[in-house]
Amino acid sequence: GIGIDRLVMLLTGQTAIQEVLFFPQMKPEKLPAKDKAEAYVPFGIPADLVPVLQKVGYYLVQDLRGANPQKVQQQIGEVLKKYQLDLAKPSVADIAAWVEALGE
Repeated sequence: GIGIDRLVMLLTGQTAIQEVLFFPQMKPEKLPAKDKAEAYVPFGIPADLVPVLQKVGYYLVQDLRGANPQKVQQQIGEVLKKYQLDLAKPSVADIAAWVEALGE
């Protein structure tokens, strides 16, 4: 017997079976927009902490606006511990100063 896909291939004049069968196309993964480290520095955020903040989910400087400093410090601490990074964990007061500077 001949399969329905082969029959359709013959009837439509296609040379490849992929033209007849439906193959879902892989779509490229959409990456979130990220600010560069230079955008964080004017608000007192050290450039070496920017990748950590972006790993936590603060991809844009505005994302830190109105954030809870204690929560941000905890998230930074988790990333530093998980990836064993040798960076100083900022204090809650430092993070509060960043959030306050962003709120202006």
